Amino acid sequence: MKIKIFLFCLFVISTKIFKLDFLTGIQLKLMYYPLLIFMLVKIINKGSFFYKRLSFKFPILAMFSCILLSSIPCYIYYNQNIPDSLVASFNFAFPFLIYFYLHASKVPESDLLKVFLAMSLLTVSIQIFQQFYPEYAIFGVSEDKTVEEFAMRNNLYRYRINFSGIYTFPILFYLWFKIMKKYTLKNVFLIVLFLTSIYLALTRQVLATTAICLLISVLLYSKHMKKSLLFIYIVLFGVIIAYNFDSLFSSLAEKSINEINNEDYIRYKSFEYFSVESRATPLHALLGHGIPRGGSSYDDFINMLAETYHYYSSDVGFVGAAYKYGYIYVILFYLVQFVCLWKYRKYTPSYIAITMIGMIIYSIMLFMINQPIGAMVWASMLYIIDLHKYKSPLRLNYNLTNVTNTKKS
Repeated sequence: MKIKIFLFCLFVISTKIFKLDFLTGIQLKLMYYPLLIFMLVKIINKGSFFYKRLSFKFPILAMFSCILLSSIPCYIYYNQNIPDSLVASFNFAFPFLIYFYLHASKVPESDLLKVFLAMSLLTVSIQIFQQFYPEYAIFGVSEDKTVEEFAMRNNLYRYRINFSGIYTFPILFYLWFKIMKKYTLKNVFLIVLFLTSIYLALTRQVLATTAICLLISVLLYSKHMKKSLLFIYIVLFGVIIAYNFDSLFSSLAEKSINEINNEDYIRYKSFEYFSVESRATPLHALLGHGIPRGGSSYDDFINMLAETYHYYSSDVGFVGAAYKYGYIYVILFYLVQFVCLWKYRKYTPSYIAITMIGMIIYSIMLFMINQPIGAMVWASMLYIIDLHKYKSPLRLNYNLTNVTNTKKS
């Protein structure tokens, strides 16, 4: 129970408490840093860096190192001193180490799913409440905005607290595969709830990625479903989408078409800029540009790009990640995904496989592991794959890799 509470608190704080508006940077650090330090102390105390059954130890440490080493080009080209850069990197590098903490603490797979479940339930509760009572909204909005100034899309208020579904995806697809095997009203209700959460993010890329992943899951694993149930799913899904297309997607689709047709579409221009700059020199291509420390000249430059041109590295997926940390970091991510989905495919639970496919699809626009919560969820999924690979008793008895039961080892 204590570990579950610790993980839940760590995950929530890594989201900046769902982007709580009046939370200051100092307040966040006072909550966040002690948890990360506690995690590091536990790892060192248990010596989990040296555990043998850690399939992803080297890529995790390599990616961790890439983030820290990005301080070098940051110093050379922007004169931001190394200590400042390392401090700025702390938030983004250390979340990867949760992989070692989970091994050191021997966390059951079921406990991690419960944490994802709690996070997702809390998120959708906030989303729904703030839709009905926007005057009380405190998550995912700017405190200097009135209700009338809140971002709107498809006649709904847009609150940026879902984090692109990164922690909702694993539990959503876990439940999705569960109902492929056994239909229960509870699981269907939760799936509808989490799909609602993803829709309320009001982000076209997330909606499209979710739809593609659901379709892939049905195509790949339909042989495990009753044909009558599969037919019902397909018909209902088609009818609901067809009947509600205008109300669900019309404004999103219209906006998307207008943006694509617009020659000055800002995301395209941003992609073009960061793509060129990420390869400006061999050192930039290898180690990136680094992370700005608040108040530095580099931070002023990044703010200028955002305020003047609306260029955000976070909006351009893997290119933005390469701009920050270099292409070695990006390539390592894709290599790990390939290993999980191909070499270790018989050990990778299907709900994690589909989530990873979603992360790959979405990486064109958003590199999920660039967010601390994204790095933690991804590292947690790698830990779960280890449990299945080495047949740990901590893994779930219900093996979703083939949607069949497995015996205890």
